[in-house]
Amino acid sequence: MSFYRIYRPQIISEIDNTHVREQVLSLLKKDRSELPHAYLLTGPKGSGKTTTARILSKLYTCTKFSKKTGPCGACDSCQTIASGRNMDVLELDAASNRGIDEIRELRDRIALAPVSGEYKIYIIDEVHMLTTEAFNALLKTLEEPPKHAVFILATTDAQKVPLTIKSRCIAIPFRRATDEELITALKKIVAKEHIDVESDAIAFIASIADGAFRDAVKLLEQVSFSTKKITLVTVTDMLATSDAGIREQFIHALTTKNQDQALKLIKDLVLHGKDIKQFMVDIVKDCQKILIGGSSSWDTASCKECLTLMISAFGQLKISPIAELPLELAVMEFCKKD
Repeated sequence: MSFYRIYRPQIISEIDNTHVREQVLSLLKKDRSELPHAYLLTGPKGSGKTTTARILSKLYTCTKFSKKTGPCGACDSCQTIASGRNMDVLELDAASNRGIDEIRELRDRIALAPVSGEYKIYIIDEVHMLTTEAFNALLKTLEEPPKHAVFILATTDAQKVPLTIKSRCIAIPFRRATDEELITALKKIVAKEHIDVESDAIAFIASIADGAFRDAVKLLEQVSFSTKKITLVTVTDMLATSDAGIREQFIHALTTKNQDQALKLIKDLVLHGKDIKQFMVDIVKDCQKILIGGSSSWDTASCKECLTLMISAFGQLKISPIAELPLELAVMEFCKKD
C-alpha cells in the first residue's frame, strides 16, 4: 500500500492543513443534531479535500465521539469509512457521474434510512462537473433534505459551482500547503518508516510539490526506494529535477539573448534525463520571483514577455511529439533579433 494511503489522516488532529484543522475543530462546539447538513470543500488538487470529507463523515457516525477531539478513528464505523466499506457513507465522483440520471438515482437513495446510526453521508467529488440539470436536481435535495442526510461536496473549481448551491453549504476553503506544513507531514512519515534522509532533501521535496500533500508524499515514497542515505543530490537525480545552478545559467542566457547557450542548456538537460516539464515549471517560478521581487537587472517588459512565452510553451507540452521542442521554440522566439 502506498504511503499516501497508509498515512492519510484519520482524525481531526492529524489534518496537516492548519486552517482546515481549526475550522473542523470548531464544529465540535455543536451537538451532532446541530451540525450543518451540507458542506462545500474547495481548493487545489492534493490538498486533502477527500480526506477531510471522510473525517467530517465520522463526526456523524463515530460511536466513540469526543467533544474535545472529535471522531476516535478506531471504532468500527470510523474504520469502515476509512476503508470505503461503510454502508452509510456514499462517495460519488461527479467527473464520471455528472448527469441528471445519476443525481435522480442519488435522490431516490436519500429517502432510504441509514443502515446503522442516525445519518447517511453523501460525498460528491469534483461537484463542478455536474450538468446544469443535475445541479438543479441536487439543489432541490439540498433545499429540503431528510433529517438523516448530510452532503459533503468537493471541488477544485469553485467558480463553476452555482451560487444557489454554495449558499446552502458551509464553506471550507483549502489553500496550497506551505513548505513548513509539507515538511512537518513528511517528517512524520520519515520517522515511522525509518527513512535515512537529509533535512535538505525533505525541504527540496516540499518545495517542488506545488503545495500538494499528496504529491509531496508520493515524491517521498519514490525516493525512499534508494538503498543509500537520501541526500539532496539523490533526490534531484531520482526525480530528474532541475537544479538552481542550471536555471540561473538559463535565465542569464535569456537576459543576454544568448540563444545558443540557452539551447545548449536544454540539450544538456535532455541528455542527462532531466524532466523538461519540471524545468519549465521551475523557470516560470524563478521568473515570477524576479518580476514580483524586482531583484534583477532584467527589465519588467522583457521578463513579462519571457513568462508569457514560457507559459504558452508549457501548454503545448501535451501535444508536442518532442518534449523539449516547445521550450526550444520559446527560446528562439524570445532571443530573436529586434
